Amino acid sequence: MRFLRLRSALAALSVCATLVVGGATTASATFSACSFGSSSGNAQTCMQVLGSGLNVEEAMATVTMRQVPRTFKVCMVGPSADLPACNGPVSLIVGQAIGVTWRPFSNEPSGNYCAESYRENSNRTFTHIAEACVNVHR
Repeated sequence: MRFLRLRSALAALSVCATLVVGGATTASATFSACSFGSSSGNAQTCMQVLGSGLNVEEAMATVTMRQVPRTFKVCMVGPSADLPACNGPVSLIVGQAIGVTWRPFSNEPSGNYCAESYRENSNRTFTHIAEACVNVHR
């Protein structure tokens, strides 16, 4: 049941992102970066930013399991006062993802906006696994 709710939520996020892109009235572009970090190809961490120059319409940080189920959390960090923002920890099966979406629709401070992923250990501590960054600038 939990898997179905998360899958539905991710599908809804995808639809929202499509609607934002389709409804944009100014020229904008999507910039993205991904990394597996120290996960040996298991956890793909990605950061996407939709906007133009310092104008950020939407940003999304995700982590997707590729090979082995694990418990992860993902955070979006950057120079904006609205960040950091995190989601998790969530137990993920292969092919499943979690994410954080931020929609400021405004000019934001320049700098690196990053997705950071963390694996939960058996003692409930977290290990930083990967970081993927997009640089927002004029």
